[in-house]
Amino acid sequence: MDLQANFTSPAMEGDLMALTRGEQPPALGELIAPTESADIAADCTCPDESPRCIHVLCVAYEVAAEIDRSAATLLTVMGTDTA
Repeated sequence: MDLQANFTSPAMEGDLMALTRGEQPPALGELIAPTESADIAADCTCPDESPRCIHVLCVAYEVAAEIDRSAATLLTVMGTDTA
């Protein structure tokens, strides 16, 4: 009797390969990425009364650019320790 377990699907293998290349697999993004603006809390001490001042927007832009450079940054931003 030959007993073999196949715990990975082709989609999972593709996701694992993407992670090893430093890319963000689509399935991972759907699980941990914020989907609404309410998912992100931001605060600034500047006198601007708008909920998203230019300082908050600039930081968000830079974080997004870093995530584009290294998908693993998304895990760090969302509080997952990758070390």
